[in-house]
Amino acid sequence: MKKAYTSKLKHLFKVVLMGICLFLFNSGCGLDVYYVVEAPSYSIHTPYYDSEFSNCFFSFRTNENNNNTEVKKFLGTAVYYKIYKSKSKMDSEVGSITNLINSTDNKANAAPRLTSTYNFKPLRAEKLSGAVLIEHNDSSDQTVWIRLTDYIGSDGLVVPGYEAEVRINDISYGKPIRDEDGLNFNFASYRKDEKSAVPKEGDSDVQENPTSTDSDDDNRWYVPLFAVGLSLNDDYTNTSSVPLYLGCVTIKDNEEDN
Repeated sequence: MKKAYTSKLKHLFKVVLMGICLFLFNSGCGLDVYYVVEAPSYSIHTPYYDSEFSNCFFSFRTNENNNNTEVKKFLGTAVYYKIYKSKSKMDSEVGSITNLINSTDNKANAAPRLTSTYNFKPLRAEKLSGAVLIEHNDSSDQTVWIRLTDYIGSDGLVVPGYEAEVRINDISYGKPIRDEDGLNFNFASYRKDEKSAVPKEGDSDVQENPTSTDSDDDNRWYVPLFAVGLSLNDDYTNTSSVPLYLGCVTIKDNEEDN
């Protein structure tokens, strides 16, 4: 009788031990969980630093339906920007980011390089206050249109169709706003609006030591944009997608032709 009891006790001990091992394996010894967020779908219109005013806008499609799963909640798409005084400095940093985007093994480092190393800031809009610029849409991908500056006509008024504006699925959400005291991108010395201040050293969204020895950079500021998908995971961490480069525009602080 004692022998049978001892045998049962040993069996029970093995079962408990196996359960503990399985628990430890699944919680700490198993494979790591990787959360993947798909990048925004594609760019529709990509401006360049020397584009004429009519082409100085950005447009792209978000990636909604591929980004919600049981283990992560897709928050939406953020747009990041930085203001440069030196075109060569911009070319160097943007080139570093796009090289990572186009690489085979280092794509995951592109978003941290964008926000942490080079300090790109999230773009805002007058009528949007969410954690990301373009919040997730359950039904379909979204079309985004962004123009950073107003184009002023000879009569001193904004030319219709060339307003500074963020549009999502053809709905206007007002002017794009810098991540710097609610300032906008109409920075020109002749403007009277206090929100249209010319960038300066010390602004958090401006290139460090904003100077240039190139005379071509006089009265010019260069603003590149990237779009990044963001998720909230079931372990309460965030994951960023590989950034999508949206292009760059030049803003002249002494002219209305922007």
